[in-house]
This record gives sequence, structure tokens and C-alpha cells, in this order.
Amino acid sequence: MAASIAFAPALITLGLFSYFMTSTDLFLFFLFGFIRKQHAILDFLACINPTIVIYIISASATLWISLQVLRLYAGLNVYSSSADDFPAKPMFFPCRTAHTRMFPTKHSFSYSYLLAGIPVGWGGSAGGILSSDVENKPTSWCRKVFSLKPYSSWFTVNGDDYFERGHVKGGLKEKLQNYLHNQGIDPLEFAHAYLFTAPRFLNYASNPVSFWNLYSSTKELTATILEVGNTFDEKHRYFLRPKNDQTASIEITDSPKFSQSWPKDFYVSVFNSRAGSYSLNTTDALFPNMSGTESAINTTITLSSSSGKPKLIARVFSTELAIDPSSMSVLQKLKFLASWWWVGFATFPRTIVQALIILFKKKLPWAFRPEPRKDTLPRQAVEIEVFIEGIFRRYLHILSTIAQCL
Repeated sequence: MAASIAFAPALITLGLFSYFMTSTDLFLFFLFGFIRKQHAILDFLACINPTIVIYIISASATLWISLQVLRLYAGLNVYSSSADDFPAKPMFFPCRTAHTRMFPTKHSFSYSYLLAGIPVGWGGSAGGILSSDVENKPTSWCRKVFSLKPYSSWFTVNGDDYFERGHVKGGLKEKLQNYLHNQGIDPLEFAHAYLFTAPRFLNYASNPVSFWNLYSSTKELTATILEVGNTFDEKHRYFLRPKNDQTASIEITDSPKFSQSWPKDFYVSVFNSRAGSYSLNTTDALFPNMSGTESAINTTITLSSSSGKPKLIARVFSTELAIDPSSMSVLQKLKFLASWWWVGFATFPRTIVQALIILFKKKLPWAFRPEPRKDTLPRQAVEIEVFIEGIFRRYLHILSTIAQCL
């Protein structure tokens, strides 16, 4: 009985260790503790009443689950950060994407896709479910599991994932301004900017393309930036303005049509070489005046061969009107999470499945990856490459030192 009573303080002590230690520290603590006190631990376990152990574990599990439910409710019920200084709010855009390959073999597929819309420069949380440029300090999994803080936003957009690698203090806005400066474009030309992108879910993201819509002081779409990524962790940006004769055909009652063509400079798919050209046809999803009252995405990107023949048509289009997370009830947020949590995780596996079908069933030849061009953002070095680079630099330093002594 005494051993059983002593079990509760021991469990509390282990809980404190779990909270303040990393997973590696916890593993080593148990491993060496068991090796050192193996016989004492086995004797102690033999004296424990299994009924009391089961009761304590059940009570602890019930308490922990109740705590997680409260944290979930508190996280989804937080006040939204103000977006009153921006003409458009942070929103979700439930979409569908479709791909149709025209030649040398025909193949089509489509699947659900979720985009988040973020007014560039806004930072905070919308309804506790979508956030932008919110810095969360890294914490161990133990602290996350046993924390009393409400859950942070489930879907996140962070400036570190866009344009050049690394972190900048100004987040999305500063990243955009730096890019425009590097292109020789005055950022003051665009009074507003709005980003359409696939958000991270639980810090996981699969984001083939993001759209940066740039607006004038009169809230008219005047340029767009396509930020394209491939499975090799390379990125390329295309800065596009509408065709010169385009504004004359705009009707006041219709969303303005934005179209442009440009040479292909980036290797995206293993089934398409870098030759050819792209054309973009899209509408302003925030028309009119960035109000977003009937916000819907309708974008088509066509890849043409070097001869100008359409080769691949990719579309992303809204399946329902945009959703304002700050106006959703807790029940609506839970329903939304249940419907869309898995979509980001499924994007890459879906791509692999379609690639295998095209490769083995459609017999489409493989287009090997060329070296990226200078205006393409290369992939990040893997750990072994960084290690080899360090050795090579030390080797060069030794050679340089020897040469100076001769």
C-alpha cells in the first residue's frame, strides 16, 4: 500500500521532468536510470497494486484530454487581430485544381485545394484558425503537450517561406518590397498587395504556386507575381503586368481580366523541359475595390511548346465563396478543420500518384532536370553538403597557409 501511495509523487516528478526536458534528455534519463537501478526498479514494480496504477493512468488521461479540449476551444475563441487598416480581410478560398495534358499524351485529373488570402502587411490571428507573420518561439514537444496556453492558429502563413531564404523582421511586406527593389520597381507604385497561397497546417506545407496581387491606390489590379516552386526545393518568380490593350475591354460589372504571356525559365515537372512559354488568364478575386464581397478565384495557366501549341492547362478555381475566419463560430471552425485539415498533406502524394500514372501507364518520357538559371532561387543545402563544404574550406585554408610559407 505504501508503495502504491508513493507512486503518485513519483508520477508527478516524472511529469515535471517531461515538461522541462527535451525528448532526448527524457530518453537518456530513463535509460541510464533503469540500467543503474534495474533491480530496485523491478522490485518496486512488483510491489505496485495494478488496480491503483490503472486508476491513476485513467484519471490522468481524462484530465489531459479535458485540458486539450479546453485549449482547443480557447484557441478557436480568441479575438481576431484587427484588419481595419487593410481594404481586404484574411480569408480562406476553398478551391479545386485541375490539370489537363494535351500532348504528346492526354491525361487529366483534379482534386480539392485550399488557398488562404492574406493582406500583405497584416500580422496576427483571424479567428484563431488562420494567422500571418506570428512568431512562435520554438518549444519542445513536452511543453506543447502539457502547456496550459490555448492552441495557436492551425493554418499559418509566414514570410520566411517566400522570396529569398531566411527571416526578415518585416515579414511578408518587407520580403515583397525587397523583391520589387531587386527588380528595379518602386514599391510605392503599389498601394496594396494581397497574397493567395497554400497555408501551412501544423507547420507542414506543400505549396506549388503562390499569387501576389498588386493593386494601385484606386484598388485596381495592376500587376501580379507568380512564385513557383518545384519538388527539388527550387523557386522562381515571374513579375507580370497586364497586356497594354486589356483595360479597354473591362466591363464595370465584371471582374477585370488579367492576361499575360512570357517565356518559361524554370524547370517545374519531370515531364516538361524548360523550353516553351506560359500564359496566364485570371480575374481579380477581390473585385470590386478589394471588397471581397463575392470573392472567388478563377485562374488558368497554359504551358505551350516552343512551336506555340498548348501542351498543359492548369486551373485553380473557387468551389464556393471566400470564407472570413473572423466571422465563423467555434462549431463552424471545427467543421472547417474536419473538412480541410488533410488537403495540404495530400498534395504531394497526389502529385506522386499522377506522376507514376503518366510515367508507367501513359509512357511519357522523362525530362531530366537542368541546372537552375541565375534568377532561380536554388534549393537549400542538405546537412551532408554543409558538412562537406566545411571540410573543403578547411582544406583550402591549409593549402593557402602552406603556399604563404613557401
